[in-house]
Amino acid sequence: MIEEPLLQFAEVLHAAAVGKPDSYAGELPVAYVQLVPESRATEADILAFIACRISERAAIPKEILIVDKLPLTDVGKPIKAALRCDIAERTFRAELGSATGLSPASGDMNVTVVPDPTRGAVVSIIISRAAVSDEPACLSRIAEVMEQYAFAYTVGWV
Repeated sequence: MIEEPLLQFAEVLHAAAVGKPDSYAGELPVAYVQLVPESRATEADILAFIACRISERAAIPKEILIVDKLPLTDVGKPIKAALRCDIAERTFRAELGSATGLSPASGDMNVTVVPDPTRGAVVSIIISRAAVSDEPACLSRIAEVMEQYAFAYTVGWV
């Protein structure tokens, strides 16, 4: 429903739609696209093109992420598990960074999401002790964010 219209856009080489974790809806659709070489298409261009081609309004991607290279299987299909982990990492970095004041970009916090055979995926949060003055308060803010999602998580300190 989402990928077919994306692939109809002349400048899209590869496309994949996955669910982005959302504290209210559970998941929201997002799309990853790899453009043909030399393309100048933007996220807005792609969204404008596909919005009228997706019949179900709720299925219209809330975000289009243009990537240099989409991870593909040996037969050329997108590796959606890797994309689901990527969008979850992006989401949790932003949410946790906002809640704690820690910056993943500066190394204060590292967030990774890895598939887990029993729990689906686990969010690993590693925090620099040097960046935190009140560890219990930081852990409380992390718990407040993470309890809104159906993801298992761990917190470690370095």
